[in-house]
Amino acid sequence: LEALDVLTDIEREVIVLRIIAELGTDEVATVVGKKPGTVRVIQSRAMSKLRKELQAWS
Repeated sequence: LEALDVLTDIEREVIVLRIIAELGTDEVATVVGKKPGTVRVIQSRAMSKLRKELQAWS
């Protein structure tokens, strides 16, 4: 979970809701007050950051 520290608050919230809570994009958008397209962009950028962070650990 330390890898989540590289994310902004909104990125972390989106990842937790999408991946851990298994909410759909529309549900996450409602929770965070963003459009579904924006949530998809935030998730994509967050996943890229996490991939880079985890690769740095290996």
